[in-house]
Amino acid sequence: MTSQRRPFKKPPPLSEERLRTAAVRYLARFSAGETQVLRVLARKIKRDIARRGGEEDISPWTAVAKRIVKELVDKGFVNDCAFAEGRARSLHAAGRPLARIRADLAAKGVAAAVIEEALSALADDASADLDLKAADAFARRRRLGPYAPSRPPSTDDRRRALGAFARAGFSYDIARRIIEDSEE
Repeated sequence: MTSQRRPFKKPPPLSEERLRTAAVRYLARFSAGETQVLRVLARKIKRDIARRGGEEDISPWTAVAKRIVKELVDKGFVNDCAFAEGRARSLHAAGRPLARIRADLAAKGVAAAVIEEALSALADDASADLDLKAADAFARRRRLGPYAPSRPPSTDDRRRALGAFARAGFSYDIARRIIEDSEE
């Protein structure tokens, strides 16, 4: 018995309302900045045009997507500052160093001035060195240094821990401070 494929169903034609709905659905599921929402809408536009043969011009739909994102920003649904602050807080709590947080936010399309503002807000909330606190959270999560199993650490354990800190983006000095705390 052979299974028959159902014929490919063409999507309904693109419309401003469909794009707006897609943007709002995305924002309902994820926190995002302006650039991310634009990227999502651009992918949707390209996918829908490709399904209909790929001969339609993308540029008018890109302008519509930009207008939709501007409306969402004006209504307060998209806020790059709030997104950057929240993302920076969560990455810091997960044990990411400032350099990695800065790179992550830049990859998400957040402007450099907004990134620096978010990191300064993070520094205002924290009392100690931010990278040292992040390294401590990283060590706790990965069970390194003072959070390692209770056996005495060997040279290989120390080397592995230093490598893990380096791959995570921490400086040697910070990694050494965390590891030496465990040896004391």
